Amino acid sequence: MAARSFPEPLISLASGVLGDFRRLFVPLAWFELVFKGVVALLGFAGGAGLLAILMQSTGTSAVTNTDIVEFLLTPVGVLVVAVLGLSTLLAAVLEHLGVMAIAAQFQRGQKIHALGITRILVSLLLPLLRLHAAGLALLALTAAPLALLVGLTYAALLSADDINYYLANRPPSFIAAVIIGGLLGAIFLVVIAYSYVRTVLVFPIILYEDQPAWPALRESLNRTRGAFRRLGTILLGWQIAGVVLSTALVSGFAVIAEFLLHAIAARFWVLVPLVALLLALHAILLAALTFLLVATHCLLILRLYRERNLALGVVGPESVPMLTDQSRDALEMPSLLRYWKLGALASLAVFVGLCISVSQRFGTPGNVIVTAHRGDSPRLSPKTARARSRRPSRWAPITPRSTSRRPLTA
Repeated sequence: MAARSFPEPLISLASGVLGDFRRLFVPLAWFELVFKGVVALLGFAGGAGLLAILMQSTGTSAVTNTDIVEFLLTPVGVLVVAVLGLSTLLAAVLEHLGVMAIAAQFQRGQKIHALGITRILVSLLLPLLRLHAAGLALLALTAAPLALLVGLTYAALLSADDINYYLANRPPSFIAAVIIGGLLGAIFLVVIAYSYVRTVLVFPIILYEDQPAWPALRESLNRTRGAFRRLGTILLGWQIAGVVLSTALVSGFAVIAEFLLHAIAARFWVLVPLVALLLALHAILLAALTFLLVATHCLLILRLYRERNLALGVVGPESVPMLTDQSRDALEMPSLLRYWKLGALASLAVFVGLCISVSQRFGTPGNVIVTAHRGDSPRLSPKTARARSRRPSRWAPITPRSTSRRPLTA
């Protein structure tokens, strides 16, 4: 008997996702807060370690873009890039899996607590990493011919002169290379989008049906067959909407911050706290945006998973029930809200400490000697400048430019 289709209207689907987000907001918010805090600490530690490796490789504390590129081309640099890529993939997998695990536990009527979520993430981490590693290997094999074509295009059209020449003059060969590169990039994006839509039900199948990773992948391929257009339109549309929303909010925040900084640039004691406040607000804005986008994305996937189960006659989870007093108690989260005052006090202490630390660094040095001379003296070559920057020095050459664009050497 042919399976019937039960496509839910987009308005009803959006309303259901919004309701799910509202009902699960508290546990999801706490999970994101703890998760992003751990990721931030590990990121700071990893960044410090990477900076130490760069300084040891270059022999100086002044690391330029050229030094970074040269380091990334070494075997250690390639290993660092691989570790960073794997870490990013691990963070994305854990975040999405954690959000869906919270929703799954709630729908099953189970208590939501940190130990249970951690146990689920640890038990599924290794098989999911193997699955994603295989997917990345397959994606790399798919991208290899495209990368080869990109290299051939560069060698044929952009290797005759320096890249700055092509960027400044934009000859026909540069335009042709940009068009070819755009087409190859579009093909690669289509491959990624197709793989994303066909495998989007892997996490729900694992969580709700307790299937291993590879059988869950096969089930996802089977259940998305025949519904690619609807799933792709909804999921890719949400991704595009998320990018547009994030860009608009971050750009708007940048405009407001620039206006405020220009307005009080001469008031030092107001400028330092404002800069610290803007940095904190920028971090909060990015964290809130990622929380909204990731949580909504996961809940949308769960809704589409239930829709496909209904269409194919597969026994799956029911819709998210309304929260009652009993289910709210099962979340075990209100007790954590008692500590919001401590969190606010700690945030205020960090803010004040940051302001004091920045203010102390704005002092004027006691001995500053400035000498200048007129004339067209030869400038340092990039190689000589890099060599001099690696040696400690108490003097620094400065080359300002006047409004008439006549170079002055100081």
